[in-house]
Amino acid sequence: ILLEKKNILHSTFAMGQYLLGGNPKIVRHLQARQIDIRSTVNEPTDVDGQRGAEFPLHIECLPGALRVQCPPAAGE
Repeated sequence: ILLEKKNILHSTFAMGQYLLGGNPKIVRHLQARQIDIRSTVNEPTDVDGQRGAEFPLHIECLPGALRVQCPPAAGE
């Protein structure tokens, strides 16, 4: 789970740094089975490019709920 602070330009740059292996201070990496998110501002949420639910949000990772297929490794 990645949480970013407000300034969109700074957040976007920091997220790029994080994805390239950097450790910018405004990006936090957390692991959890479930998380509840509340906001005093009803900002729009985004789920894979589509409008998401409104706040408060409850997000839960269900073990085995997502089937992932990968191509065979080279030489297999």
